[in-house]
Amino acid sequence: MPLDRIPHGPSWPIALVSCLMLALAFPTLAERGPDLPDYPADQVAPGLYVIHGPVDYPTPENQGFMNNPAFPITETGVIVVDPGSSVQTGEMVLRQIRKVTDKPLLAVLNTHVHGDHWLGNQAMLAFAPQELKGPASISIVPASGDSPDSRLPT
Repeated sequence: MPLDRIPHGPSWPIALVSCLMLALAFPTLAERGPDLPDYPADQVAPGLYVIHGPVDYPTPENQGFMNNPAFPITETGVIVVDPGSSVQTGEMVLRQIRKVTDKPLLAVLNTHVHGDHWLGNQAMLAFAPQELKGPASISIVPASGDSPDSRLPT
């Protein structure tokens, strides 16, 4: 494009400001769904809690919450297993954890790729940015001390 065709003059600041205002408006256009009510965290073993999700189909009201997030509490912190189907579900899981302990969030384990198990990761990252652990990072560690690869079928 020849330089004499690049807009200059009094109209370019108006165009720039208009573009910036439009860009800033987009985050407000994405509506956030309703907050999820608290479901209790049941202690199923010492230091191990499960939040039993409703047995239901995904709906806007339940934010797709239909899994059973869990959190073991270790000596050094908390590990969240399958934080749920939405940021709202993940936030609810974090609220339940805070009712039990103030230990830090160490990691999040996603057991598989179904969205009702991992879409709550967004809330975990906002709370405590960490590397998330998922199926690709789970290795088999045999009791014999052999290399994990030596125990895998070939």
